[in-house]
Amino acid sequence: RPDAKVLLYGVSMGAVAALLAASEIAEVDAVVADSPFLNIDHTLIHHLDLIFGLPRFLLGSSLLLALELSAGFDREDFDLEKAVSRMGERPVLVVAGEEDQRMPLALQERVFEASVSETSRFRSFPDARHGAAYRTDAEAYEAMLTEFVEDVLALRSPELPESADVDSNPGSP
Repeated sequence: RPDAKVLLYGVSMGAVAALLAASEIAEVDAVVADSPFLNIDHTLIHHLDLIFGLPRFLLGSSLLLALELSAGFDREDFDLEKAVSRMGERPVLVVAGEEDQRMPLALQERVFEASVSETSRFRSFPDARHGAAYRTDAEAYEAMLTEFVEDVLALRSPELPESADVDSNPGSP
């Protein structure tokens, strides 16, 4: 439907894909990005250190160059701050886990801060690790999503009139 609202939702790499798509496709009305990375440089270097204890110098830089050359991409294309800023006034909800070692809270806040939309939101979950906010507090997560969708996409259900004339059978003409 031409008038349908489009919201993209993703977790981790799915969040990155949703934000990158929204930065290029004007028909996307809003994005929920749970645990996105900041950019490909930081992600690769941070994980080399986090998982293997390896420094950026030589190995990290060489690996980034090899990835660019072999995969044929430009690392600038994977900068989420730039992608979010290209979304203009379309809102973003960035969800982060405060115990996320893979994508630290401060980096996810930077993704949120790149948004120029006053209706964008940032929400962190105290005990959540990477991509685990829903598993940590499903009720709060669902409430957060519902509120965001209703507010930014104006999908709040209209109040029914308090009248005896209202037919309670939704299937009736």
